[in-house]
Amino acid sequence: MGLIVFLPLLEYHLLIKGFSVISVFTEAAFVLRNLGPGAMETLLPVFLSAAVIGFMLTLLFTYSEFFLVLHKKSILTSMMRSAKLVVVSWQHTFLIAILMLIIGLRVLLNIFAVLLIPALLFFAGGFLAAAALTKIGLVIGIIIATIVLFVASYFTGILNLFANTVWTYTFLELMEEKKTQELMGE
Repeated sequence: MGLIVFLPLLEYHLLIKGFSVISVFTEAAFVLRNLGPGAMETLLPVFLSAAVIGFMLTLLFTYSEFFLVLHKKSILTSMMRSAKLVVVSWQHTFLIAILMLIIGLRVLLNIFAVLLIPALLFFAGGFLAAAALTKIGLVIGIIIATIVLFVASYFTGILNLFANTVWTYTFLELMEEKKTQELMGE
């Protein structure tokens, strides 16, 4: 099942990810680094416009993946239906987006708090290694760094799974509404 929708999802992501806020920020950073602050000042309106357009496209195409996977629609049809669904039920989409942003910030704060204690231990191990016990401090540092990497990966995976679940249930709920189905032409 997953192989059937892999290529359409890959094509969709290649098409849409160039307009993401992170992509625009990365390009702006390249311009700043390679061309300098003068070029950045000149191109700042272009980058801000691209970021705003990218944010709007990301919002409009929120449900495109679900049309691709669950309804087996083509890429352009999925994008058009997603935009239509967002416009028809903008209150639900906006509310879920705000809630996911708040939850994401809360999880990031929790991860920061959880990682702060191991980071302090890591710095203590580094100090111990620098002071006298080089090999023991190095082993302790590697063990702590591995644990911290595992914990960060675990929390990131949980957050991703939770976000996908929320958006999937929102999509399914919106598609069940008779009014939405009539407007979507289902």
